[in-house]
Amino acid sequence: MLSLCIPDENFGADVLSLRDFQDSGVKALRAGFAAGDMKQMVCGPTGSGKTELAAGVISLCYDANSRVSFLADRLVLVDQASERFWRYGIPHGVIQGDNTRFEDELIQICSAQTIEARDYFDDLDLLIVDEAHGRRRKVWQFIQSWPGPVIGLSATPLSRGLGRIYPKLHNLVTTNDLLSRGWLAPLRVFEMREIDMSSEPVGSGGEWTAAQVRRRSGQLIGEMVVEWQRMTLEHFGGPVPTLVFSADIEDGEFIEAEFQSAGFNFRQSTYHDTLDETRALIKQLREGDLMGLICVDRFTKGFDLPSIKCIVGARPYSSSLINFL
Repeated sequence: MLSLCIPDENFGADVLSLRDFQDSGVKALRAGFAAGDMKQMVCGPTGSGKTELAAGVISLCYDANSRVSFLADRLVLVDQASERFWRYGIPHGVIQGDNTRFEDELIQICSAQTIEARDYFDDLDLLIVDEAHGRRRKVWQFIQSWPGPVIGLSATPLSRGLGRIYPKLHNLVTTNDLLSRGWLAPLRVFEMREIDMSSEPVGSGGEWTAAQVRRRSGQLIGEMVVEWQRMTLEHFGGPVPTLVFSADIEDGEFIEAEFQSAGFNFRQSTYHDTLDETRALIKQLREGDLMGLICVDRFTKGFDLPSIKCIVGARPYSSSLINFL
């Protein structure tokens, strides 16, 4: 097939070379489909290279002239996957609002929101769903009604009812195995004075609301910035690229102001930002022009930026294991 994508200097700049467990995952998926298991999930820890495994599957599909949609539920993840596939030399299009391009390509990287709005679930040979534990009603309805093959990717396959959507589960590798091979860096976890939520009732979703957290967290934001300075100095010799998760946008504004007043260039990224604005912030963090990014949940799923050395969870969790992981 004649590709519509226009190669630039980054097209095919990286060689896709699967690790042993990723290659085993591809083989297990192919064996599952051959055995009639049409809905399969791949579970691998954050950093295990599930996108690379997907790229390996997609390369085989492209060579077989098959049509594949890779579905992501965050704009930044659509952009990240597109950049990765481009560097691996995989021609593809993107279906995402105003950023849609090359819609006639065999391989499409799709925003879940755009697909749902367009009701664009047709003419497929394979659907790959990134962060497949997300409970997207239209996506789950399509998977249950469509007889074709589906691969779900997740580090946290814990959502209620997920086993009915993906009856077959493949565990790629453990976090400890990745640590022992030197492919992941071990975490060191510290806790400062905890936000006192004892008098706040937990909502119907099992977590406190952003407004509840904000009422209790204001007094601790200044302490958090001081503690961040102390800990980064102790463990790294000074400030390092940092990702901060806040309760909501208003809380993020307070955190941004506190870091800025202490002389550190932190910026908040929200859903109000355009794709170009988001790309610019990530580029600034990668290149050292920003010290930190603050968000509510834009970068909680699948976000890949190895230069980050510190993560601050600036909100408490009641019981959400998925969010904590």
